[in-house]
Amino acid sequence: MRSSGALLRFSALAAACAFGSVVACVRADEPSDQEGESDGELTVRWSLEGTKDPARCEQLGAAAVDLGIYDASHELDSRLVQPCVTFEVTVELAPGEYSAEATLVDEDGSAISATLTIEDLEVGADEATETSIDFSADAML
Repeated sequence: MRSSGALLRFSALAAACAFGSVVACVRADEPSDQEGESDGELTVRWSLEGTKDPARCEQLGAAAVDLGIYDASHELDSRLVQPCVTFEVTVELAPGEYSAEATLVDEDGSAISATLTIEDLEVGADEATETSIDFSADAML
């Protein structure tokens, strides 16, 4: 359970992500529910219509990828907004099962793609989990 201070810090980060400039935003630090276990890492990589060409981000008007990571209870664990041109983001997570939702957004934070869902992400202690998605032409709004 998050303390009210951690929740406040998380809320401030979420507001900064929603209304601020394009930066990576992560969850507030909190102790692991499984004491003694170290966090693992989740890396999400993306491509645009099969390419990782930064020029394609500009052509599509994609400033960033808005990524929500949800725990096994479907509660938001982390929200990150990462510049499109990086084509990946890594976040530390407590060991467990997760899902994620990714959306391409423009400079104003408005969606320019459908939201892609990533299921069955297993993060282990001291392990790196990697997944990839592609924003196909059909996903563009």
